[in-house]
Amino acid sequence: MLIPVLGLSPIVAQHSDEYYRVPMWKNDGKYSVYVAENKVRIFDDNSLPDCIKTRLSMILALNKNFPYKQRATSLDLFINYFGEEYNEIGWRIDEEYFLLVLKVSELASLIGEQLNSDSLNDEVLN
Repeated sequence: MLIPVLGLSPIVAQHSDEYYRVPMWKNDGKYSVYVAENKVRIFDDNSLPDCIKTRLSMILALNKNFPYKQRATSLDLFINYFGEEYNEIGWRIDEEYFLLVLKVSELASLIGEQLNSDSLNDEVLN
């Protein structure tokens, strides 16, 4: 399911323009992945793509402590407080919010198109 939402969207990863930092919100067994400006894909445990399942399992195994005791801001979500080893995986900022680091091709498949990095930038930002 791809629905319009306001607020969060992917950004190009700081360490490489071949990766995007993609926000994800987990609530009531649903995963809302913010795939483009004002667009989200919603998955459940059965429909979650393998690229997300893999990263999510690593994040949950590695990241047990959250940097914030209270709700983080949307800007905090994009900051890697955990170390370089998370740059190509992602991290968990609190009980509900995750930041996934996805390859250009993985994000393009979530959007539902075959895109190169230049056309993906156009899609994500518009």
